[in-house]
Amino acid sequence: MKSALLVKKFRQAFLPTPQMREFERWTEDGGDEKFRFNYQHIGPDSLILDVGGYHGQWTSDMIARYGCHSIVIEPIPEFARFIEHRFRFNPRVIVREFALGDTNRTIALDRDSIYSTEFCKWPTTPVEMLDASAFFRQCLPSTIAAMSVNCEGGEYELLFRLLETGEIRKVKELEIQFHDFAPLAHEHRRQIRRLLMATHREVYCYPFVWEHWRRR
Repeated sequence: MKSALLVKKFRQAFLPTPQMREFERWTEDGGDEKFRFNYQHIGPDSLILDVGGYHGQWTSDMIARYGCHSIVIEPIPEFARFIEHRFRFNPRVIVREFALGDTNRTIALDRDSIYSTEFCKWPTTPVEMLDASAFFRQCLPSTIAAMSVNCEGGEYELLFRLLETGEIRKVKELEIQFHDFAPLAHEHRRQIRRLLMATHREVYCYPFVWEHWRRR
């Protein structure tokens, strides 16, 4: 463990990847404070969607700033339970224990702290996945004030589905963290960005760190 940490620090210092350089740029620009929670027209009646909630921190920060309502999508059972307990006295937060993709099915995730993903050698945790389009159409209102997507490689399938069916138009502000370890990540990200331009405009972009899109 100690040697792995040393290798990681060495790479960051002397052999930084493009993603590491973008993260450094994000940090130097004060991204978490300046950009991450800078949204327009969100108030107490607004609904936000936190996809890949982990411990619900984005939801917590957004509610503190805007007093909005949040639906948190978190497929890992123990993380979902943590979020439910965290917001047990806050009726503005609803936790849904499933993933969002292009079909209804069961998938296996590797439960690895914040990096729970199906793109690993031995995924071990079976979780439910719902068709994102059907969920948006049947369970959500016509407008979602903001959606944060951080689902460890699952963002490609989710966003392609919402773009294919037009449900992406419901989202006024879209914050995405793309992950470069998913198959064809760079190509798929380029395709998604090109398709998004029909309905949204880019506000800022730190590739494979965070990028923000606002509905036209």
